[in-house]
Amino acid sequence: MKTALKITALFLLLLVVIGLALPDRLVITRSKEFRAKPAEIHAELEALTTWPEWSAWNATADPTVAFRFAGPKRGVGATWWWKGHTFEEGTLKIIQSDPSAGVDYEVAMASGLNFRGRIALIKNAHGTQVTWTDEASLGMGPVGGWMALVMGGAIDESVGTNQLTSLDGLQRRVDGDGSGSSRSPDDTSEAEPRNLTESLRGHCIEWTFEDGPMAGKSFIHELHDDGTLVWRSTDEPSLSGHAGDYSTAQIGADAHVISYQGDSGHTLTVALSVPTGTLVGFGSSAEEWSAMTGRFVVLGELTNAGVCQPQQVARSIGQS
Repeated sequence: MKTALKITALFLLLLVVIGLALPDRLVITRSKEFRAKPAEIHAELEALTTWPEWSAWNATADPTVAFRFAGPKRGVGATWWWKGHTFEEGTLKIIQSDPSAGVDYEVAMASGLNFRGRIALIKNAHGTQVTWTDEASLGMGPVGGWMALVMGGAIDESVGTNQLTSLDGLQRRVDGDGSGSSRSPDDTSEAEPRNLTESLRGHCIEWTFEDGPMAGKSFIHELHDDGTLVWRSTDEPSLSGHAGDYSTAQIGADAHVISYQGDSGHTLTVALSVPTGTLVGFGSSAEEWSAMTGRFVVLGELTNAGVCQPQQVARSIGQS
């Protein structure tokens, strides 16, 4: 009996020693060649409001997801918050940003898992080598080492798949996918501004008000081709409504306006600036009138079933 206990103790000790010797950090990396220049790619990376349009973390992968953006519009300090049924609540914050080198970010999940990532840009003869790296420590002593050994392959495959999906979406956005012109790395001419489609009909848009009576609140608006509009709050799913008719018009190369009267009688008119991703709105009811400002993101095009398809508008939203 004592011999068996000694053997068991030695075996457990061996597991602990091996676990401590094993690396408890996971480093997951994927790369892709782009035709675009580093500065062109960096312009997309440092504007977090565009990430749901081209990355793997979008409303198609999790229709329940809600997004929020805080801090600067771009660069160091810009922060992206999300929460959904599929996507665990978390935040991503840019901590370094260099047009010639890429961006570094930190991710904090509600579960307590924190990790760092880097999207590195290296200019070469063909354009730019884009390398996406995520690094996390399981941080649980010998258990962390064994978890990294046993589960590392599955985690690498899952995270790596998302990295590649995101790189593919980013490449379609900056290099062109047939829906727009692509540019040679040697082309030094000024890029044409990327505009929204001639009409916003058939799109779903999320805007967040930064001041006024709706400050801090976000709403998703579905602009259906039949002229009807459906809106809902991302904070309170039960808060929603529709309009029997709305109007949208492009009032310049980089500006659109949307106006409607809701079923409760309130009216809302918003002007959208494509290059900045900002909006100015005017709302009214029988009792009050108010002006407000905020930001917007085009989430996607509406299918016949009324579902947003972000990939279809990857090149139709302007930079913010």
